[in-house]
Amino acid sequence: MKNSLVKKGISGSIYNYLGKVGYSLFNFLILVYVIRLLSVENFGVYNLLKNILTVALIFSGIGLPQTLDRFIPEFRSSEKFEKLKSLFSISVFIRLGLALLFVLIINVFKKQIGEVFNFSETLYSLMPYFSLVILIHIENQLIGDSFLLANLKHKYWNKARVFYCGLKFILFVVVMRRGMGMKWLVFSWAFSEFILFLFYLLHSVRFLSLKKLDFGVFNKRILNFMGLSFLIVIGTMTREITIDNFLISRYLGVAEVGLYSFVFGIPLMLLRLSPGERLKNLFLPIFIEKYTETKNKLTLEKMFTFYNKVVFFLSVPIFAGVAVLAGPVIEIIFDPQYIKVINLFRLGLLFVFFRSFLYPYEVVLKTTEKINVILYGSLSTVYNIAMAVILIPLMGISGAVIASGSAGVLILIFYKFYSGEILKTKYPLRSFFKFSVNTLIMTGFLLFVERYIENIWSLAGSITAGAIIYFAASYVNKGFSENERRIINKAIGREVFLF
Repeated sequence: MKNSLVKKGISGSIYNYLGKVGYSLFNFLILVYVIRLLSVENFGVYNLLKNILTVALIFSGIGLPQTLDRFIPEFRSSEKFEKLKSLFSISVFIRLGLALLFVLIINVFKKQIGEVFNFSETLYSLMPYFSLVILIHIENQLIGDSFLLANLKHKYWNKARVFYCGLKFILFVVVMRRGMGMKWLVFSWAFSEFILFLFYLLHSVRFLSLKKLDFGVFNKRILNFMGLSFLIVIGTMTREITIDNFLISRYLGVAEVGLYSFVFGIPLMLLRLSPGERLKNLFLPIFIEKYTETKNKLTLEKMFTFYNKVVFFLSVPIFAGVAVLAGPVIEIIFDPQYIKVINLFRLGLLFVFFRSFLYPYEVVLKTTEKINVILYGSLSTVYNIAMAVILIPLMGISGAVIASGSAGVLILIFYKFYSGEILKTKYPLRSFFKFSVNTLIMTGFLLFVERYIENIWSLAGSITAGAIIYFAASYVNKGFSENERRIINKAIGREVFLF
């Protein structure tokens, strides 16, 4: 593994991760306020709106965001800038047309859709207003989350996201504090999305063009990739709570959607904060450019091992710490009414933790264009739906947790089995063991102090002390090699990574 490549990845990921922490903090605060100030039923409505947005992204995407992720770096590396502009411009206009079609369908047939999934009157009334959020967010995902990141504009992207999330947080707080209702919550959401759209457009408009578009850029190779990516994205609904929430709404009602969105939604939020998710967006274009130049699989194998080591080092203490302090976290930060689902919450944390290790596999599979493997793995959606249909009526939201959680574990097993045909994917088990020992030391401390946690300050102090203990244990019981520490410290610019 060449140090220059790793330095580029680590230094970028450090800035990127700090930016992620910034706007994720606002998202977390939004979630806290929504849970605390909305009823369980309205929290269910809020999450069903987000689920409708997820379906809209899939319907309008047809594999376009993933195609930009994969081929924009390649065209830039080979200096094929006309193809780059054509691919981006055509994708933007195709997606806008599909977004308009989706909005038309859900508004014309909203009653029929609502009858199938037992939607509440509140959700019916919000659909026309939420269409604004759908239209703008769909373009934001393509222009910002795909195109700008594929062009390695992480610094600007992070600044725009932090501002957007901060604005959204302020507007949400004002609306909820004044009791202005769900309609104004949706309007504030749409306004925030529009401001983000303007930020994204500022750095991408020079690549948009209606003249001299080369539709031939969508050759057989790209169309195949696009089609497979679309099918994969449909399958990745398993990893979210979209399918489960629609089925829970149908069988159990909107209020139970609120409970399940807490049980599985909070762990998924932690996953999106995890280093695995953050490193994915940064390392994918770097992997692609390096592999396009050298076709050297040894580099990918070393990067895969390093990627997994970082994921384990940071994810294990986070998920373990939240599981141990689940009681105080729910009662102090969120709302005591959710304490009745604490055991399901812990089970959700365990299942979601395993999903952290899907990201390194997917980066390698996309880089080598073996997305058929990801496609086959996404067929676990069929398993998820079947299990949910059987278990939800029998076990309530517990059945949904088991269905979605086990589906994610099956994907991980499948990736491990089939990736062996592409490259030697080895887990650094010795490092994993050391990190686990360090985590046990931390959790032992948290178990002891849990009984003394009474307010936000004692909770924050316990979490801080637990983190210090974990890093102190990791300093003594090191899991990274000397060379890995040297590379990370060189990227940081200081000798601060000593683990």
